[in-house]
Amino acid sequence: MASDRDFVSTEEHELNYILKKYEKRQSKENREKIVNALKDFKNNPEYKPHNRERFYSYLGEKGILSNLE
Repeated sequence: MASDRDFVSTEEHELNYILKKYEKRQSKENREKIVNALKDFKNNPEYKPHNRERFYSYLGEKGILSNLE
């Protein structure tokens, strides 16, 4: 069974981790973009289960990473 650590949260440290992982600025604007992407991701049945690994794929496939500074 999946644990909480398998899923992305909207806590600031988690969002900053994602931005750092992709070498993006840890800014309020970028965190907001990640939060919005996470909402869309969780509403997209094509990406079930909605875990961390699938979210990272989603960010790349939807071009979200290229929209971050």
